[in-house]
Amino acid sequence: MPYMCIQAQNEILEAYAETSLLEFVTKWLEGLHDFYWPDTGKGFAEYMLDAIDRAAEHDRDALRRFPPEAASHLPGMGRIAREKALEQALEQLEQKRLAHRKLFNPVEHHSLLVKKLRKMSFKATMAVVFLQAFPTEQLLQTPLAFVNALIGIDEELYRWRQRHQTLVMRMIGSKSGTGGSNGHAYLKQVAEQSRIFGDLCQASHYLLPSHSTPQLPDSVRRRMNIARMREANRGSGSFDLDSLCDSAGQLSPYPGASTPLERRQDRAKSLS
Repeated sequence: MPYMCIQAQNEILEAYAETSLLEFVTKWLEGLHDFYWPDTGKGFAEYMLDAIDRAAEHDRDALRRFPPEAASHLPGMGRIAREKALEQALEQLEQKRLAHRKLFNPVEHHSLLVKKLRKMSFKATMAVVFLQAFPTEQLLQTPLAFVNALIGIDEELYRWRQRHQTLVMRMIGSKSGTGGSNGHAYLKQVAEQSRIFGDLCQASHYLLPSHSTPQLPDSVRRRMNIARMREANRGSGSFDLDSLCDSAGQLSPYPGASTPLERRQDRAKSLS
């Protein structure tokens, strides 16, 4: 006798065929990335790669400037020992830099997708890192709060599965489950592999320390001004294209017009 009727089975199969919440979130993040970091300029990944290299160079300079006298009082820290310690520290720093750069390599990310270690696209992942790298930006706080809420949901589901797994171990030990599964071992595997928004939790590995994160480019600032103006106009129920163009700067749809009056005249000619 089946565990559920045919109708219930069909409903579950139809639900699997529909667009999942993860797919919706991935598309939304990709759109957010494309708005702030369009393909016409340097992307967020290139921006972070430059920041990683500058942070590593800063750390290398700090290691080289470390005065040998500071460690001279330690036993066995002669000149040769200090030089060897410095060489090892520089080597470890270079290994960390290369490992950090791999996270921003789309080819490496694709290999993680193939191995099913990631679920979201490279562009969507970069959007999450962008949100988490600039949490104090007013315009990014709402999407960041949404991402954090999804992480909270994922963590609660994971904790629920862990509690279930612990209960099964207490009740039946390592014996087979009632449905013919491996019992506790199966539940443990499911708890690790069925995280929905695990990629959002992994984004913290991509971040730099706040003091090493550079300022946002002017092009991203201009696009933030556009989004801020849109929000203000949406709230007031009006839309002032001249103000929007002024806030956009080089992103103005009328690059040949330098004043609001000239832009109005150009619009009037295009409509006539």
